[in-house]
Amino acid sequence: MILILQVSTMVLIGLWHGVVLNFVIWGVWHGMGLFIHNRWREYMGSRFSAWAISPLRKNILAGSGIFLTFHYVVLGWVFFALPASQIPTAVKMLLGLGS
Repeated sequence: MILILQVSTMVLIGLWHGVVLNFVIWGVWHGMGLFIHNRWREYMGSRFSAWAISPLRKNILAGSGIFLTFHYVVLGWVFFALPASQIPTAVKMLLGLGS
């Protein structure tokens, strides 16, 4: 149920920018990101807090979270910035980043 709520909220935010497919994909991308983040935080929260007992470890944990969040959001902006006719090109580009 939480997945549906988070994704639908982000899709509505995407549709607020315009009723086109790329804004729907952008909303799904960010809704899934929120859902995964919340589940990961619930599952790993106590484990990470036990590990991050020193200031260095806390900084490593915070820095890695910022790094991952930034890159996830930036990749999602590909769908926001390109016109709907370019979605296959965006998917091809994103899939090509790993090779």
